[in-house]
Amino acid sequence: CCCCCCFFLFLFAERKMFGKAVLAVIVAVVVAQTPPRPNPSNTFYAQLGVESHEHDAAFFGEGLWAIDHGAGKGIQDYRLRSGLREVFVFQLERYDLKEAFELDSIDRNECRERVLNGTMPGAWDWIKSASYIGQDIFRHATVDLWEARFGGVELRMGVLAPEYNIPVFLSQRGNGFDTTFEFHKFDNTSSIDPKHFDIPPQCQKQTKPLKRVGDPTRPNVPENFEAEFEVRLDRGGHQLEGRGFMGQDFSNQKFREDAEIDDIHSHEHHRVMLLARFDLLKEYEMNVGEHSECHVSPLSGKMPETWAFLKTAKFVGTRKDHHGTNIDVYEYVAGGVNVTCAVDSADVNRPVGLLRKSSHMEEELYFVRFEAHAPNSTFFDVPHECQNNTVRMSLTHTKVEQVKLDLN
Repeated sequence: CCCCCCFFLFLFAERKMFGKAVLAVIVAVVVAQTPPRPNPSNTFYAQLGVESHEHDAAFFGEGLWAIDHGAGKGIQDYRLRSGLREVFVFQLERYDLKEAFELDSIDRNECRERVLNGTMPGAWDWIKSASYIGQDIFRHATVDLWEARFGGVELRMGVLAPEYNIPVFLSQRGNGFDTTFEFHKFDNTSSIDPKHFDIPPQCQKQTKPLKRVGDPTRPNVPENFEAEFEVRLDRGGHQLEGRGFMGQDFSNQKFREDAEIDDIHSHEHHRVMLLARFDLLKEYEMNVGEHSECHVSPLSGKMPETWAFLKTAKFVGTRKDHHGTNIDVYEYVAGGVNVTCAVDSADVNRPVGLLRKSSHMEEELYFVRFEAHAPNSTFFDVPHECQNNTVRMSLTHTKVEQVKLDLN
């Protein structure tokens, strides 16, 4: 998705995975003949290493991800560290009960519950429409790379021939965040211990479901647009908020998001910019803060449609936003990421809010202005700070921005 604006896991001591170390073993993507499309099992037990970068912070950790797809049960349970700071991630989905349970990242005695609708989506279904983008070197081995973009999120998976159905890593990327999961173990043959899916004793409250009516008119949001938004982010108990602009000229293959974000606790100020120039096959990321820098990465192919996910997203109900406006809510789940979009019930082609959620990060974006035309061409000019940077290739990827719309 060119709306790369908007989003994790572990490190085993003996493997020293991410950060500077991983960049040292990565070389330029090599275009190769398209290999067989991966088809990982949607029922699996995985032990993971994680690295997550968010603005000036880096988290490392370990944990597990397990799904019993036939039973409608899934669990993500990680422990992440950044210096002396430690956060926990616990997310249990019980589609058999139509409920999800999440423990607070700091106080594990606090539980949040939300309603689940329909049947459990496949964790790897997004691979069916992913693009093959070439090969890269990961831990001294050549891996095939598959990529998909939707709703402001970029997913990338690496597999090692001939085990095309066993993921080596999965990255989730948005504007301001970049998380990579390394699969130390991926078991799709053994039965999963049902105790992994037990509901914690902290989680007993009942959640009221969204009001369901007949499915409304499906949104058809324009791909040429300019918007102004407010954003609120929650990353492992770390809260930020701010305001920004977003624009896309799909006809000319350009997208940009620019946000000013403040840390609620430390009062640190960040300016985050992501510019995707598919016409140049380059992507530029800037984080202007204590350590300002610009990263340039290669792009491939044509710009995906930012709002295409709404064509197959699940309608989950109608509610009122904080202004009292009726909104229709749609949910799309892929690769461990949940993208929820709300549109004005009276104008279904105008998005009101966008919620991007993963295991330890939640970002809520509220559109205060959304216009169906591309911005002035100068909006997509490459910043002078980025013009002399060397293109780099990174296996990890992700991005963020959000705000005040309760979609849960």
